[in-house]
Amino acid sequence: MSVVSGSGAQVATLATLPPRPGLPVTTTIDPSAQRAAEAALAGEKKSAALVAVNASTGAVLAAVSVNSGGFDQAIDGGFPPGSTFKVITSAALISHGLTPRSAASCPGTATVDGEVFHNAESEAPVSNLLQAFTESCNTAFIKLATGHLAPSDFPSTAELFGLGQSLHIGLVAFGGSVPRPNDEADLAATSIGQGRVLVSPLGLAMVAAAADTGTVRAPQLVTSASAADASSSGRQLPTSVVSDLHEMMASVVARGTAAGQGLPAGTYAKTGTAQYGTTGPLKTDAWLMGFKGDIAFAALVVNSTGNGGPTCGPIVAKFLNGL
Repeated sequence: MSVVSGSGAQVATLATLPPRPGLPVTTTIDPSAQRAAEAALAGEKKSAALVAVNASTGAVLAAVSVNSGGFDQAIDGGFPPGSTFKVITSAALISHGLTPRSAASCPGTATVDGEVFHNAESEAPVSNLLQAFTESCNTAFIKLATGHLAPSDFPSTAELFGLGQSLHIGLVAFGGSVPRPNDEADLAATSIGQGRVLVSPLGLAMVAAAADTGTVRAPQLVTSASAADASSSGRQLPTSVVSDLHEMMASVVARGTAAGQGLPAGTYAKTGTAQYGTTGPLKTDAWLMGFKGDIAFAALVVNSTGNGGPTCGPIVAKFLNGL
């Protein structure tokens, strides 16, 4: 350790430390999955990220960020999740007694406390929660959330899935933030993944993993690191929540906002389109999260020109097919 002057000249040596060889670091990254994720994002012009995890263990198999200026947005980024957060809102609704057959409608707009909310997708025919989820209807979810949920349901359900916790995976990571809504308009915005909700692709992949297996896992990357909030790892989700989410996420791929994007058979997913900023038009991020077999994933394209399905669907399809 040395003291240097303002010009950079060495003034004094305070201590000399002997060299010490580094220790080997073992990670959970799977080379084939990492290569498939890199290939899926190759050529992407926008800032983007893709994370894949083993749903049964929480092991991070692949994590890729491109065009992010060196920032690890896959692990440490905080972004509004948009409609992918409807997985959390749906889990809260199901926990309050709703089912995929519960009645819902999809008007063009919904006004809550004077704030007007619109749909990111077109207003397709919707008569129940399953169809609202399949078509990603914002107004349907806002009406259901304001009619059935309390402000505390959002942070508590998010925490049930592992969001909002400190992560200790061997490097800096963002565990997500789901604040309690302040009022009805904030509750409406929160229900569709807007407002003050922020997640990372890693955090959203872990939500998908929990939906896949029904068990909440702490993510693992550096095998010698401490588990992230071990108190939540191994927690079981309600059986009705898991079975209903499986039905709803399968419908998104079969006939909804992720249909026709090349996703392989057996993929379960939820699309997301998140708006933010103060410029007109607002900036838009595109998302796709879900799982196939034991692989859970989340893909993000920042400041996208399209919605989550057509933007991220081909990326995830290329990744899954590449495996």
